[in-house]
Amino acid sequence: MINWKFVIIGVVLLLILGILFKIVIGGILLGVLISCVVVGYLVNKGYKNGAKNGLITGFIGELIYGSLFVLFIATPLSMKTVLISLGLGFFSGIGGAVLGLIGGIIGSLIRTKFNPSNF
Repeated sequence: MINWKFVIIGVVLLLILGILFKIVIGGILLGVLISCVVVGYLVNKGYKNGAKNGLITGFIGELIYGSLFVLFIATPLSMKTVLISLGLGFFSGIGGAVLGLIGGIIGSLIRTKFNPSNF
């Protein structure tokens, strides 16, 4: 089951970390991974739900980030540049979904394996 509250938190975190990592190190892949690990950790319903929520977070976050990034660097805004930005955002979202899937699994495994109540 998709927990939309955590997905929205993860998307906002992805956008913030994406901007920060783009400024500092020049890439946003680490921001995508960190935000999806957080979502997978927060879901707490097993690795399958962590993977689903991480996948949705990565796709939506990268779709928004990729589309906005192209729109901000495009000087003349026309229908062509908007369509190009949406297309590039979609392909960026696919990459973010794969990374989000991995991050969601890692986050849910961290929650189950390193839970303080297990010690």
